[in-house]
Amino acid sequence: MTRIAIVGSGRAATLHAEAVRAVPGLELVGIGGRSIDTATSDATATLATALETSVVPLEQMIKTGAMDGIVVAVPAATTAAVLDQIPAELPVLVESPGPLHLDQVGMTAANLLHASTVERALIAIQELGSAHHLELRSRSIRPRWGHFETAPPTVGVLSAPGAGLVPVLLAAAGTAVETVSATLHRDGRGTVVDATLRLGLTDGRTVLARLGWTDTESESEAELEAAGATGVAHLRLWPSVSLELDGRAVKGRDESPLVALGFVPQMQRFGDACKGERTAWPPISVGLGVDAISRAAIASAAADGAPVSPR
Repeated sequence: MTRIAIVGSGRAATLHAEAVRAVPGLELVGIGGRSIDTATSDATATLATALETSVVPLEQMIKTGAMDGIVVAVPAATTAAVLDQIPAELPVLVESPGPLHLDQVGMTAANLLHASTVERALIAIQELGSAHHLELRSRSIRPRWGHFETAPPTVGVLSAPGAGLVPVLLAAAGTAVETVSATLHRDGRGTVVDATLRLGLTDGRTVLARLGWTDTESESEAELEAAGATGVAHLRLWPSVSLELDGRAVKGRDESPLVALGFVPQMQRFGDACKGERTAWPPISVGLGVDAISRAAIASAAADGAPVSPR
């Protein structure tokens, strides 16, 4: 059995833990948290009880070496502090974005890139040639941590759950981002309600990411739209995954939500990577790229939307 531990206690940690339990040959050996944070410890204990596993503080996880890989699913502002405690040779699966380490062995958590319908959509988008229209639209549940509304540098305007969609947008773009322009929109109380990002690509195109926030689960949604000379692709990403090509639905596989959203195949690949049987993909550098875009977006928003290089 390949032993996997989780650090975190929120939605992402829960989904990753459920994915571990759904993959034959993987064993969930514990849920960890930072003991200095009482709220986190309480939430961690609650999650561990629900999953019928143990609470194992991060320090103890590292000391005992009782795992073959570790999932880091904590807010971006605390990612670096957690990774600093993990030996570089221990494989990690890290939520994106966040300040990551290039020398760390492991994968960026981008579950949708492992979803079969998303894989089919990315192939279809590439077949459009150089898509003249590419836009990501998302409404995510507003984060309750890190004073998100003021977008401090340690959190960033992309550190909402919708940020996990950015790797899909970048994969669809198929080329590097050269500039980032960001505009934040606030309500009458000064709270950020949505952000518009314009990503200038090295091939001269501009792609859009419109990230909005909601306090109602039923209103959360995400989609990617692409158009080229030969057709249109519309990919729904949340709350379920589906694909339309030129207005016609593409029948997907009959899969459970954890599989359809890519969590299970992602965890299968991570488990294989922990054993050295497959490469860690997407690599840590993808998370670094998303983090660089996030920081460039912060700088651009502070400069009234002026283009900023993420490099």
